[in-house]
Amino acid sequence: MIWKHLLAPSCFSLFFPEPLLKTMIKIVESKKARFTPEDIRPFVLDGDENDRTIMPVKLRTVKRLNIDQPGMCQSERPWETIELDDLKLSVPSEDVFLFILQLQEIPRLSRGKDSWYEIKAFAKSLAVTVRQHGRLVRELKAILPRALRRNERFQRKFERDRPGSIEMMAKIKVGTHAMSEDGLVALPGALRPN
Repeated sequence: MIWKHLLAPSCFSLFFPEPLLKTMIKIVESKKARFTPEDIRPFVLDGDENDRTIMPVKLRTVKRLNIDQPGMCQSERPWETIELDDLKLSVPSEDVFLFILQLQEIPRLSRGKDSWYEIKAFAKSLAVTVRQHGRLVRELKAILPRALRRNERFQRKFERDRPGSIEMMAKIKVGTHAMSEDGLVALPGALRPN
């Protein structure tokens, strides 16, 4: 399957499978945007013809996507990669369980004949079809034990190399989820992902 990336710098970055292309363009155009035939497309916002803000909107084909949650990130952290209909999707090991939770809670969107789920992450979104959504949840659940082990090893090494850093980050971060016998659960008072 072919995957597309629709990018308007400082505005949005959306990845989606080609079957959703017409719908995604209609949604962007419904927000008072106008596309031109070039590969780099002017994105025209509200206002009259002579007083419009124009941003370059790029539509391109992609084969890979690195997607992570907002917050502090550490260099050299481990990533998990799965393949979803010819898209190599990479997620930091520490974020796998958050994406599973988000995927289980997000509403199904639809317009016309198309239905999809939109996963919001740091500075980008990923739209997947209903079939891809189920498969993505299964794939992420399958790699979750490995992701947790890899992240734990990384955090131990990180703490060994930088004594005191984990305690400092723990004071800053708020734990929102935990593993239980029933799987991933939100802790009381936890903030939900976007």
